[in-house]
Amino acid sequence: MTILIVTNSNDPTADFAIDKFRIKNVPFVRLNTDRFLKEVQHDFSIQSGLAPYSMGITIDGTRLDIDSVKSVWLRRPEDPKPDPSITNSEAIRYCTTEANYVLKSLYVLLEKRIWVSHPKAIAYANVKLHQLELARQLGFLIPKSLCTNNPETALRFIEGVGNVVVKPFKANVIETDGTTAVIYTSRVDDKAIKNIASIKFAPHFFQEEIPKVKEYRVTIIGKDAFITSIDSQSDPNLKLDWRSSSDKPKQWNPDDLPDEILKKCFAMVEAYGLNYGAFDFALTPDGRIVFFELNPNGQWAWQEIYLGLPMTDALIRTLGY
Repeated sequence: MTILIVTNSNDPTADFAIDKFRIKNVPFVRLNTDRFLKEVQHDFSIQSGLAPYSMGITIDGTRLDIDSVKSVWLRRPEDPKPDPSITNSEAIRYCTTEANYVLKSLYVLLEKRIWVSHPKAIAYANVKLHQLELARQLGFLIPKSLCTNNPETALRFIEGVGNVVVKPFKANVIETDGTTAVIYTSRVDDKAIKNIASIKFAPHFFQEEIPKVKEYRVTIIGKDAFITSIDSQSDPNLKLDWRSSSDKPKQWNPDDLPDEILKKCFAMVEAYGLNYGAFDFALTPDGRIVFFELNPNGQWAWQEIYLGLPMTDALIRTLGY
């Protein structure tokens, strides 16, 4: 039996964990989905009668029968890229669509295995608006929030709340004239209010700005919880969004949180059917711990690299080894 690691060919977190897998003699097969059409052969066969289907994939000349897969670590799969000799746009679309269909079929056929975590669970948990409602039901404190494309509704919210930030749901990376930029959380200032009519073109997500003493990252891996924090308010560049610093890993430290917070984190992960979850919280000056979001497939290796947290060990245990 083995672990199937589903990711892409440029995934430093998978590279880091795989080195640990090798040291501990943990069996694994790495499937880089971006190379599925170039370096992977697959076959699925079935017919009438009592015998079940058979399916296998061959990577670098080694065949993996999916019956031998004990668990799956879904890291960072990407769309399969067709052979460079295929240049017609419709042919490229066809190859990519068909390959993705086969990959999704593989995930369904392996659904009863141990997953960290299954794509259905990740997709469900990635709905940020539902996250806030579930967090509220579980008893987390959450920011006052509004999603709208109605300028008048947005203005009423801003006037009623006071200090407000705006953040994207998913489209946080944009490319313009060959330049890539990241959209971080930003404050709704006078200029934004003056241009509030423009929100009619797309949904906007507004939240009250939470005053912070520090911020927490709680990473759940199986039955283990890893808690770290950052003094984001000592650096002007981090006050609204700690992710905006390229040096962020070095500024985090191990920390702890009340058991009641951790119990709610585990309950939220379980509710979504996940075996992994990265939670973001803030501690306010008056001692409140406020939930921001759950990332169901967030990065974590930097915490082990810089802080020595045994996160890969927890991942290996969760995957059944």
